Amino acid sequence: MSPEDQFSGFLTSNREDLIRIGVGVADIAMGISLTGTAAGAPPGLLLIAVGADQVFTGIDNILTGRKNRSLFEEAGYGLTLQLGFSGSTADVVGQLTPGLLSPGAGIWGGFATSAARAAGGFGRGSRPLNGC
Repeated sequence: MSPEDQFSGFLTSNREDLIRIGVGVADIAMGISLTGTAAGAPPGLLLIAVGADQVFTGIDNILTGRKNRSLFEEAGYGLTLQLGFSGSTADVVGQLTPGLLSPGAGIWGGFATSAARAAGGFGRGSRPLNGC
């Protein structure tokens, strides 16, 4: 088998996890950009956590060949089961959980940072937390 065929096979068999890793890296980058202000720190940290969870899960899935849920997916799945929904509904909610948290935290951070800048509060919004 040629190297090109091996690479193509790797991409094909790990497509979902490679996308998961890419989106996780984007979440981490956005989260870091939000944590520079007091108002953006909570949603920024949430984005970093969701992104890191996706990256680690994607890498683990590729290395082990298994398709495990991320921690946030597992939390959404478990909570849905606890609320009395079926296993199939819980699977869907679990799969959607990181995808809903990412834009939600991004929007929250964007509004919080913009409001802080407009009000001149929370470290003046555009200044780093250390005041530099």
